[in-house]
Amino acid sequence: QLEQVFRAAEIELGRITNVTQALWAGLDHLILPDRLTALVSVQDEAFTLSYRYLDELLLYRYKAFGEDERSDGPSVRRDLRLTESFLRQKFPEVPLHRVFLSAPLDREGEWLDWLAAELEVTPEPLAFEHFPLARNASGGDWLTNAPLLGAACLEVA
Repeated sequence: QLEQVFRAAEIELGRITNVTQALWAGLDHLILPDRLTALVSVQDEAFTLSYRYLDELLLYRYKAFGEDERSDGPSVRRDLRLTESFLRQKFPEVPLHRVFLSAPLDREGEWLDWLAAELEVTPEPLAFEHFPLARNASGGDWLTNAPLLGAACLEVA
């Protein structure tokens, strides 16, 4: 929609995206359209939780962290439970198939534990191997590079 407004004013921007959309684009080749898939993206100040089913983004939840949530996470776990409960009510016949996690390495372990406990699916931490344009990539700043690799998939799809 935003691109259409600029196009109507004859301003060419290219593609506007965000981290979550870029990550989904990079994971597209791993997603089975008839399976419910979740993506959790954790940054220093917030996290996003999104679900995709039948090639549609069903739910996008952004949650900023409070001070106490950075260390013990009860509020995060409560949000995960509430979101999952909401989704179960809307789509009771569709089980959650996969959960992908993008998180800083120092927070990855706790998030893997929280997601496994609350979503009842073993989450998969994202790695360069998940992205088709990063066949031989390693090291570097993963949290910076993953969205860029995903956004590049938007351009070559």
